[in-house]
Amino acid sequence: MFNLSQSGGKMRRNLFLIVMTALVLFAGTLPAQQTQQVYVRDVLDSPQKYYNLTVQITGEVVRVVTPSTPSDRGYYELLDNSDKTIRVVANTLPAPQTQITVVGIVQISTSNQEAYIRESNRFGGGAPLAPGITTPPPPAKEKPDYLMFALIGLIAVIVVVLLVVLLRKPGASTPVAEAAPSVIPPMQPSAASAAPVESAGPKSTRQVSTREVNQAVGGLRTKAVPDPLAQIVVLVGPNQGKGYPLGYETTLGRVTGDIILEDESVSRKHARIVFAKRTYTVENLSQTNPVIVNSQRVEGSRELKDGDEIICGTVKLQFKLL
Repeated sequence: MFNLSQSGGKMRRNLFLIVMTALVLFAGTLPAQQTQQVYVRDVLDSPQKYYNLTVQITGEVVRVVTPSTPSDRGYYELLDNSDKTIRVVANTLPAPQTQITVVGIVQISTSNQEAYIRESNRFGGGAPLAPGITTPPPPAKEKPDYLMFALIGLIAVIVVVLLVVLLRKPGASTPVAEAAPSVIPPMQPSAASAAPVESAGPKSTRQVSTREVNQAVGGLRTKAVPDPLAQIVVLVGPNQGKGYPLGYETTLGRVTGDIILEDESVSRKHARIVFAKRTYTVENLSQTNPVIVNSQRVEGSRELKDGDEIICGTVKLQFKLL
């Protein structure tokens, strides 16, 4: 049978890919880079900075060199207000002593490592520059391209809307499989519950104490606990005042362990407290940081007594029997 949910998901994915492809193609039509208005001195001083960039320079044609063969390209030298000249390679050459604005790509000559411009467009052809001007005027402030910003913002909004609409989870129209009813096996009556209980009349209710609850729950525990019970309490450090119960084997550390001590002075796996033969002992697991009990460094392992103070890094703990 035709699955509507799978077909709808496939259609959404195909539509999403089509729209994203159209957006990418549309973005490719935008200008890859803006033309920079620069001076000749800037390009000559930093050729690597402007290499393969499109620049625009306004200046006066001071020299024109025609090609020696039809296969060669001629060039002309352009002088701008920075009082520097640069070679411009072009298919058609301008007239000497004319002021032009050239747009082209900065290249670097392989023979002398000097920068030159490969012309792509040219404007002007008016009067020459005024003599004696050597200091370039301040560059004109570029106006922000509001149209480009608007197009980029529109594309971003379209992408977000498509992601929300096309990738959202199917609604109520998607068929949902009915959950199978859970089967609860009948409870087998125990011997105590199977025995008939004689009615003794109404019984008075009373509040059950915490001790009775713990005794009742204790019979259901599957994991043995040490006897006597003990805990460690944080005296100084993170979670100060908090107590942590101890099992048969409890590991302390900053990253791994049964008890996490979030302090930079504590090792990733610092110490281990073991209960055996009705006695608690502490062992040092760190190769760099010691474990100190009652101001004494632990070498190997050490038996713990009620009230002992344990130091891991700068965290101070206290061992207490319950």
